Formats: sequence, C-alpha cells, structure tokens
Amino acid sequence: TVAGFMMFAVTALIFAMSIVNATMTLSVVGIVGAFVTPALVGSSSGYNILFYLVIINLGVLAISNFKKWPQLNALAFAGTMINFLSWLMLIYKDEYLAITLTFVIVTFITFIFATILRGLKVGEKVESTDYFVLGANALFVGYTLVALLDKDYHWILGFVFALIALVYMAVAYMINKADPTDKKINIFLPGLAVVFLSSAVPLQFDGAWVAVAWLIEAAALYYIASLISNRGFQVMGLIVYILGGLNMFIQLSDWYYVQVYIPIINKDFGIILLAVIVAYFISCMYKRYGSITVDIQKRGITAFIIVANVLSLYGLSLEIDRYYSTQNIQLSNQAAKEISDCTKYQIGDNSNCYNRDNGYYAKQNSLKNTSNTLTSILWTLYAAILTALGFGRRIVGLRRMGLVLFVITAIKVLLDVWSLGQLYRIVSFIVFGLIALIASFAYAKYKDRLKEIV
Repeated sequence: TVAGFMMFAVTALIFAMSIVNATMTLSVVGIVGAFVTPALVGSSSGYNILFYLVIINLGVLAISNFKKWPQLNALAFAGTMINFLSWLMLIYKDEYLAITLTFVIVTFITFIFATILRGLKVGEKVESTDYFVLGANALFVGYTLVALLDKDYHWILGFVFALIALVYMAVAYMINKADPTDKKINIFLPGLAVVFLSSAVPLQFDGAWVAVAWLIEAAALYYIASLISNRGFQVMGLIVYILGGLNMFIQLSDWYYVQVYIPIINKDFGIILLAVIVAYFISCMYKRYGSITVDIQKRGITAFIIVANVLSLYGLSLEIDRYYSTQNIQLSNQAAKEISDCTKYQIGDNSNCYNRDNGYYAKQNSLKNTSNTLTSILWTLYAAILTALGFGRRIVGLRRMGLVLFVITAIKVLLDVWSLGQLYRIVSFIVFGLIALIASFAYAKYKDRLKEIV
C-alpha cells in the first residue's frame, strides 16, 4: 500500500511537471508509470484497482483536454484495457458484478467525452486518434457487457445495448449541433449508435420480430435524421432497412406448408406490409424534410417508392402462389392417403393402387393454371393502376414502372401459353387485352391533356 501511494505521488508529480513545462513526453512517462504501478506493487486481489484506474483516467482526460494532447487518451485507454482485462480474467468474481459494471460504464463515458470535447469547441476537429479511441471504446463496452451479463442476465442485454445506443445518439446530436460541417464524425457517431441499436434487436428478439424491429428502427432513424438534419442517420437508416428486408426474406423462406392457408391475414404478409409502409414513410420523410442536396432527395423519394411498389406486388403475388400451393399439397396428401389405404386392404398385386388417378393430376394442373392466371391478372391491374397514378399525379417514376410492368406481364402471358390449359390461356389473353384496350382508349380520349402532363 505504501509503495502504491508513493508511485501514485511520483505519477502526479510527473503530470504536474509536464503541464508546467508543456512537455508531452513527461506525460507519456507518467501514464506508463501509472498503469504499470498495479503490477509492480503486486495488486492481486479485490477491486481497488478499478477505483485507481478511474482516478488515473480522469487525470489524463483533464491534461489531454487542457494541453490539447489527444494521443494521451489513446495511451490511457490501452493501459486501462491491459489492467482491466487482466483483472477480469484472473481476479473477477460474481460478487464483483455491480462494481464492475459501474466501472465499465464510468470508463465508457469518460473516454467518450475525452474524445469529443474538442469537437464541441468552435474551430476544432476530432482527430484520427479520437476515432481510434471511439471505436475501441465501443468494442470494449460491447464485449464487456456481453461477457458479464450473457450468462445470467441475457434477458436485459438487449435493453442495455439500446441504452448505449441512446448515449451515442445524444453525443451525435451534440456534435451535430456544434459542428454540422464535420461529415466524418457526424456519420461515425450515428454509425456506432446504430450498431448497438441493431445489435440489441437479435439479442432481445427472435424470429420474425427481428425483421419487424429493424424495419421500425429504420423508420425511426430517418425521422431522427429529418429532425436534426443529419446525413449520418439517413445512411444508417438505409443500412438498417436493408438488414430488415434481408431478414424478412429469410423469414419468408422459412415457411412450412399448413393444411389451411389464409391469404392476407397471416404473419408473412404482415411483415411485407410493414416493409411497404416503412418505405412509403421514408419517402415522405425525404419529401417533407429533404436531404443534403436536391438530387439526393429526389433519388431517395424515387428509390423508396419503387421499393414499396415492388414489395407490394411481390407480397400479393406470393399470397396467390402460397394459397394454391397449399391446395396442391392437400391434394397430394389425399392421394397418398388413398394409396396407403388401398395397399392396406388390397390382397395380392398392389399395382392397381399405384395406377389409380382419380383426377388428382388434372386437379393439380387446374390449381397451377388458376394461380398463374390470377397472378397475370394481378400484374396487369397493378400496372394499369401505376400508369394511371403516374399520369394523373404527374409522377414520372410511377408511370415508367407501370409501363415496364405492362411489358413484363405481356411477356409472362406469352410464356404461360405453353403451360396453361386452353381455358386459362383464353382468360389470360382476354383480361390482358381488355385492360390494354381500356388504357389505349383512355390515352386516345385524353391524349391532349396527357401531352400537357408529360
């Protein structure tokens, strides 16, 4: 204990000399001595070292901020990690959990402010050393929280990560208000916030709720970006929306046939509907609040409107396909059951049981043809609606989408000719032809008005 106090006094003296003489080298020597002290004096038990590390870090923070020596923060962080991780692996006990979590949070906050204080001052930029400390600090708090809480307190780990994300959001807001021109830090900090917030989702939820949470998070990030005019939150919102979309498709692929499939009113369509609503919401955020440039605003509006319509058409088409696929599975199960019953009671040769048709193949083909026909009709109607809205609302993107979908549907109908039955082939051509005739009649009647719109 006496040796520890003496070495701490030497460290304090070296810090004082470095401040008076404006010599960063002396501060470096003092920091190295401060973090070597626990090993030299043989601190092998208890948690007093945690208090010691907090005091040293606060002193380094004061010196680095006063003398504008950001390199000291990186050196102090490295020393803290070496001492703390060694203590965590060799000395930590479960009864130290509360004090350890307190140390982790205090250290996390200390190094955040150690790195952003310059960014809060007029005319000063966050340096490359600060980015290193910010990133390493994020890894430190994330790893430590998982190591400490995952075993016995996994159920709160997601909430803790969300709280860390809120801290980063608050810091990002302060930096953005102080210096909105520093693009790097105004993207880096929102990025850290989104990493923790997005990580909290799979820690707290599973299954389809992960996609739901990520999609809602994307909408929230775009709303925050609109309120504080922060491009970083927009970029992160886009990334999270893509993550939510990918997870949504994973959930859609993990689908098992059921005996009764109810179109529209089911979990998968609900997720797709949420993705569509969020896409329209983000498009509205772009339109209402804009972006850093007019071109980015227009591209954002167009991109998310296209995504919303593609997902809408995909979701409706998927419902038709799944409904009739389920009917096909039911027919197959029924045929298998009848064959099983036949072979069970048939005496002698069972070949007649396997040769029985009972119209199952015709029924399955009929269901497949019905599904393809309804899908073609759906695409045609959707193309007509998009085209009408595009002309009526003077939205070029919708008009082009409608025309492209008309062409795709026409190609699909032509390809379906080779697989559809005669009745379904006739129905597909008639419906597609009628809608095309109505569209051409509308254009011929209102072509002068449409020319003005175009």
